[in-house]
Amino acid sequence: MNDPEGFNKAMDKLFDEFSLDLATLRVYFREKDAVITADTHVIGGKLFKPSNIICPYGELPSFITDKVSLLRTAGQGVPVSTVGIWKVDSGDDKMFYIKATPKQWNDYCKEKGYE
Repeated sequence: MNDPEGFNKAMDKLFDEFSLDLATLRVYFREKDAVITADTHVIGGKLFKPSNIICPYGELPSFITDKVSLLRTAGQGVPVSTVGIWKVDSGDDKMFYIKATPKQWNDYCKEKGYE
């Protein structure tokens, strides 16, 4: 490529656009906290920084708790567009796959000091 600076700018723009697209966060509820992990195998997932955290219940962001509430209302195994799905794998009802943007996630993690 003859214009490395132009290439870098184009790539930055592409990643900025992905930061506003929905990607999947896996949320697993435990006794006193939740483990939240981004799917780092897809491009959107690679933009989640950090890619996983352990979060006490009282500190879960509303973009997760609101969607978990919607999924509980929809029921197990029912996908809800732009929200996610409440998965039941091997009898465990504590696993949710939530749609969120990397920007939402990164802003929340920065605010809470999870960086």
